[in-house]
Amino acid sequence: MLFSEPRFTFAVNDTSYLITFAIMTLTAVFTSTLTAQMKRSARQAMEREQDMQALRTLTADLRRKIEKNPARPRYILTEIGVGYRLVEERE
Repeated sequence: MLFSEPRFTFAVNDTSYLITFAIMTLTAVFTSTLTAQMKRSARQAMEREQDMQALRTLTADLRRKIEKNPARPRYILTEIGVGYRLVEERE
């Protein structure tokens, strides 16, 4: 509109310019919405990774405190797909 005839005005001589403007506006809104969602997802993934790292650190510290051999844990076991499991000592 600003750069089409008549130049440097918002007057529209051809209605196809309005259709083009509407399509470009919708494309810009759609693109910015997708970008915002991707940024939010990336931030959430980073927060989850930080939480997981804190959990791994805590578990390693606990294993060093209570296990005789932290490399071969008997009390705090890792279960793939589940997480950690605390096992009671059997007598």
